[in-house]
Amino acid sequence: MRLNLNGVWDFYPNGGEQRYDIVVPTWWDSLSRTTGYPEEWEKGLHHGVYVKTVELPENITDEDVFLHVGALATLGKVFVNGKSVGPLTTKGYLMTLLPYDLDINDAVKPGETNEIRIEVWSVKALPEDALATEGGPDRLLFPFGVENIVGRVGIGEDVEIVTKPKLRIDDLQIMPDLKKNADPSDDELGVNITIVNHTGEDADLTLTAAVHPVKGDAADAALDFGATAVHAPAGKATVVKLAKGWPTAHYWSRTDPFLYTLDAAIAAAGAPADAAPVNEASDRFGFRQFWREGDKYILNGVKIRLRGDSLCLLNQGDRDLINEIGDAYGVILDDNHAMDEMAKVWLDAYRHANCNIIRNHIRSVPSHVLMDHADETGMLLEEETAFWNPGSTSNVSLEPPYYLNYSDEAIGYYTEWVERWVREYRNHPSIVLWSTTNEAWNPNDAEILIPPLEAAANREDPTRMVINDGFNKPITNEDSRHYFGGYPSGMTSAPDIYDLYQIDGDLPLGAGEEFSVSTAGIPQYAEDGTIKDIYHGRLNGNPDTISRADFGREVGRVTRGVRTTRMANWKPFCLSMFIYDNIEKVIELDQEHTKHGLNPKALLRPQFDPTAEGDARWIEGDGYQYFANSYADVAAFDKEFDKEPRLGLPHHIYQLGTASQRTLIVYNDEEIDGTELEVRWTVSAVNTQDGTVREVESGSKTLTVDHGEFTETPITIHVPGEVETYESKLVETLSVVKNGKLKFTEDNFLGWIGRPAPAKIGSNRPDIDLGTVDWVSRNVKHCLHLKQEGGALSEKWTARVVDDADGSISFERLAGNLRHEQELFYTVNVAGLESGKEYTGQIEYTGENGDTVTVTVRFVAGKMPCQCQAANKALGATVRVSSNSERNGWTAASLVDGEFKADYNHFGWSSKPSAENHDEWVVLKLARPTTVAQVVLAPRGENPGGTVAEAFHGEGEGVGGVQEFAAGHRAFDPNQGQGFPVDFTISVSADGNAWTKVADKHGYALPANGKPRAFDFDPVQDVRFVKVEASKLRSNPNEHDEYALQLVEIAVYADHHMPAIPSEPEHVTVSVQAHDVQVEWAFASDGRSPILGTTLTLTNAAGEIIPAAVEGTDTHALIADVPAGEWTVTVQGRNEIGEGETATSEPFKVGRASANEVDTLLPVPKAPVAELIVESGAVAVS
Repeated sequence: MRLNLNGVWDFYPNGGEQRYDIVVPTWWDSLSRTTGYPEEWEKGLHHGVYVKTVELPENITDEDVFLHVGALATLGKVFVNGKSVGPLTTKGYLMTLLPYDLDINDAVKPGETNEIRIEVWSVKALPEDALATEGGPDRLLFPFGVENIVGRVGIGEDVEIVTKPKLRIDDLQIMPDLKKNADPSDDELGVNITIVNHTGEDADLTLTAAVHPVKGDAADAALDFGATAVHAPAGKATVVKLAKGWPTAHYWSRTDPFLYTLDAAIAAAGAPADAAPVNEASDRFGFRQFWREGDKYILNGVKIRLRGDSLCLLNQGDRDLINEIGDAYGVILDDNHAMDEMAKVWLDAYRHANCNIIRNHIRSVPSHVLMDHADETGMLLEEETAFWNPGSTSNVSLEPPYYLNYSDEAIGYYTEWVERWVREYRNHPSIVLWSTTNEAWNPNDAEILIPPLEAAANREDPTRMVINDGFNKPITNEDSRHYFGGYPSGMTSAPDIYDLYQIDGDLPLGAGEEFSVSTAGIPQYAEDGTIKDIYHGRLNGNPDTISRADFGREVGRVTRGVRTTRMANWKPFCLSMFIYDNIEKVIELDQEHTKHGLNPKALLRPQFDPTAEGDARWIEGDGYQYFANSYADVAAFDKEFDKEPRLGLPHHIYQLGTASQRTLIVYNDEEIDGTELEVRWTVSAVNTQDGTVREVESGSKTLTVDHGEFTETPITIHVPGEVETYESKLVETLSVVKNGKLKFTEDNFLGWIGRPAPAKIGSNRPDIDLGTVDWVSRNVKHCLHLKQEGGALSEKWTARVVDDADGSISFERLAGNLRHEQELFYTVNVAGLESGKEYTGQIEYTGENGDTVTVTVRFVAGKMPCQCQAANKALGATVRVSSNSERNGWTAASLVDGEFKADYNHFGWSSKPSAENHDEWVVLKLARPTTVAQVVLAPRGENPGGTVAEAFHGEGEGVGGVQEFAAGHRAFDPNQGQGFPVDFTISVSADGNAWTKVADKHGYALPANGKPRAFDFDPVQDVRFVKVEASKLRSNPNEHDEYALQLVEIAVYADHHMPAIPSEPEHVTVSVQAHDVQVEWAFASDGRSPILGTTLTLTNAAGEIIPAAVEGTDTHALIADVPAGEWTVTVQGRNEIGEGETATSEPFKVGRASANEVDTLLPVPKAPVAELIVESGAVAVS
């Protein structure tokens, strides 16, 4: 029996009494927009309890009963009917990210309702018995991953109840052995078969085992082990070891991922041949062997050079270590993107880009789904533990700063983790290396941690090598480096790509991480198009940094240099986002029908689309082709061309009629189709003004290149002498043919003939089809790409919106500076459109020389806002503003997207800041005429960024906010409410010409709590335009005392839809008896939110004040002992929305009315404090 328990469970945050729905499996701290969970769970929830009840049949214990928990993080305990069922070897705890089959035979109640309770803790809130008792920071006993920084807490894999026969085959370990040579005559297959007998009686059995191909004719066994007699003692596990020579095995390889199944069965000894077996078991495998010879890796007897990437599936979008592009303008790598289908797409996309290995980095989860797909497609895997520098406080980032305890107890838990991990996944042929740590840099790691982990992996799987990725010096089986190579942090300035990684050694050289944006930064242009510096921080559409495509190309260029070294295992860091464009939409998913794996409700602007098929699952970016060519197995590179830095420098100039000596580097890293390569080249002149191509010459060479090797060969090319080719591009086309098949082709723009062509603005994609665009994707940043087709390093441009598709398209920048390439962004809000109708938008870009390019955007309006959202008539309105801030991330389109809160990728709109106070305005053109009775202005909210620097959206150290999130807190954002106008009016109009003023505010208080402010008025019919005019702004002390109008949202309703602040108090009356002041007032409206209290401020002619506060709904107060003088009292109510409008009384006198003398016996107010005397309703002044 297999009973899937995925779906909705009861959930109790922090083990409290309040119950919530939670979907298993999902990580509870993922972005709330992908889960529907409360936002505070994203960073503030570190402990939770899952509960589910299930009816079990009467006969369930006829077999062994197990509870399968696929993965949780960081630490968990499981209780069935109140009984702990976790492993005794780990104090009952389930360790992070491991699959467990828990024996629950003694805990279940057959035929009754059973309660399953799973308690999960993050590394920030571990129970006391999970910590070492001795003092000091080294207290963490159990393995932990990176969830303390990038998220991933809760239950992230399937939960099932599974029954198994009490007499069964419990495990198959399949061990191909090529004897580490290329001669198949001594090939052998070894199998260890574990038989469990829980019947209470000894069993004599006959074991049979045979191998069959997964595909094709499986009637005849490819290898038959025959029958083996087995005695299985009661209550024990028996391991049967089989081995047999197999010289005819079909090898599994990355170019031919041929799979077999091992099929085993046990029958009662002496049973008839046609009797049903007692139990059967099968598992897939591939016959292959991966080993090293000196500093080289060998697959099936052929040298192989590994080139791939580090896979990072689990990163929460707003606290991702690489979220400098993980904002609204880049990929949002939410934890739940690791769903089963997405994992498959990720592997396919890397394979499409010619990668041959993926490091399943610590930010991913071990997954049979991912590994099965790698087995089937031939992608090699370096499978890595969850352990990231566990002996470092900086990586754990806890308060207090705990890290790994190096005691025997802790090392024992780490060792058990590795044993379970290897045992679970060892039959996957795609796994060629185990990496037992990542960046294990504590001095204790080399002696105390790594050796027992390596030994554990070797015990469970003697067929594979163990490495330690990023140890940064030789250890175990590889010299694996991270962020090493001798180049500056801006890798585009590498002086010589052929001089990198010149590291001698006896072990294979590996690079497990390079070019992480968070580590290296990203180059930034100066105005003249040269590289100015290295930018660190979230991009938010920064127009001065190099494009993502150029970053990907530069990684490809450095890869070409590294391929000439002894580098055997090259895996830079999370590069898919630089070679593939994002899927520019929110993908809504069917949670109800997703039966296995992570089950989010939506994917936000994901890297790939797991719901599509084939190549439609990804969008090749502009840098894809050069990167993919750099990784190609069979390739020919122009050494001199690739050596030249590309960015911020002019192209080479070639004079008419000259010759150029070139060196071609030719690779044969493909293990099939022989060693003979035909290299071809063609030289052309391409006129950028009219697009004509003139072929100059062509040639070819035939070379012999061994597998896994490369060779260099010289060629001479000639520059055309015809004057017609002046100012043309000199283009060299290289191609390689192997065994009659075209394996490689590439165009190299070597430089200009004579001189550079004039500046010419262009676009890589002048026609864009977005397909169907739904309302849910309104905040998605769509990207269009400008490129310089002429020879200018820098060209200023302006843009004219020809058609905004009925106001639905909002282009963010209408002027800029094109330096090589530029990514520009726009949003599409379909709320005001007709569903199912096709729309077209168009924008024209004009360069300094009058050169133009027009980009056309087409889409079909899809799903509209739901009923609850549609009440806001401003959704999808056309927005016009008086000015725009040039700060990255602020957009006018966000004013009408229905999002009332600031977020890391949703700042709102800001006018252009100024040192002087000035007027600003916003005008909305609604989709259709409507009745309007309320306008809501949402002030600047609390930016969830980690530091004050980020709250300003400026540059500076710590802008990413990673450490603040990691430490479980964030800096207070002092800007909340700033930018809200002081004096302003709200007007409405039917035609945009004749306006009716519906609100006129002066001296409006700072909305410091950041909550929306609603302004009610009598209904006005047939409104098409709404205008907010600010005549007095407030200066922001946190931003250089500059003045700007800043709002997150403007909403428009036909009724009094949202609560407002309390109205201006009415009938403020004052009566004075000697020095006692009695104040009474009334509220015409509480704003549809109960009055929480009232503030009274007495002010005398000298400006001295006496503050008083009345809590609750009372509308009167007695203020005693007020000094003599002339006073006014200002009354202001308060509700959940905020401080209300104010009203000030007429002046009144206190003391002797005739002479207005001050009684010297009474205090003179300086900074007095008033306190309400509850019993009497009076306020005493001190």
